[in-house]
Amino acid sequence: MKRESINLKKVCNVAIGDDIGAYHYKRVFCRFDAKGRINDYFIRKIENKVIPWYATWCQPWPVNYVDREPFRGINGFLLRSNYCGFCPYWVPESYMDEKGLTARKRERGTPVILKKEGEHCIEYVYNMRQLEGVAMPAIKKPEKPPAQEEAARVFSFFRDYKSHDDFNYTLDDFTGQDPDFFYFLMFQYFCYTWYCETYQKELSFKPDQHNKETLIYQIGAALLASYCRISTPFYSISGYDRNLWKMLLMSDCNVIFNATAIALKMFDAFLAAAEMKKAS
Repeated sequence: MKRESINLKKVCNVAIGDDIGAYHYKRVFCRFDAKGRINDYFIRKIENKVIPWYATWCQPWPVNYVDREPFRGINGFLLRSNYCGFCPYWVPESYMDEKGLTARKRERGTPVILKKEGEHCIEYVYNMRQLEGVAMPAIKKPEKPPAQEEAARVFSFFRDYKSHDDFNYTLDDFTGQDPDFFYFLMFQYFCYTWYCETYQKELSFKPDQHNKETLIYQIGAALLASYCRISTPFYSISGYDRNLWKMLLMSDCNVIFNATAIALKMFDAFLAAAEMKKAS
């Protein structure tokens, strides 16, 4: 069935045309700055049928092998989109040069964005599985928690939240589908209510749209899903959906960075609330 023509400016809620033309110019002539290169990496992932902020429950959150600190925000999604089994450790190229480590043949690094001396720069990192002659640490394959445990972890975020009664969906509405779809939609609604209250905005909850606000909800929900070991459902993997996300990112290279920054604030607030609840 042929789709009707769509007004991309109305659907994506952004000004397009000149901005997308500028993106193509920079892509052809390699004129991107650090943020532009990372944004272009996200766009290329989408062109390869990968939504970078989606992941299965068993994908570990990436960790810097040098300082054992987890990568946050944009870098975390970049590395998770290059799934390398169950090994969470990633090694910076500068550390590899210092220690004389080399990557295996045909293995390529993944770019991450760092801030050094007040400026953004790109560094490539490699998963330990990609390195030559490196003894891998013993990593036990994770086991998916029981559905009841998943549900308890999800609903614990909502139990004491004043707006959760406005969520009009139930698990029965998704009979025959993966329950993770319901959990992810619930997480998006939670992010929506937090965003509206924190930034004093009056918005409608429309998770099927492709705009800057929905991107915030999706990235925030992806962070919560990772914390609860719940898969982010791949329901927006059609070419139609991918093209709309692609248009949004092409129109402004800061969209993905701004959405992730807000989603991280939301995630940190949720973690702080969860820790206070445990302590009480």
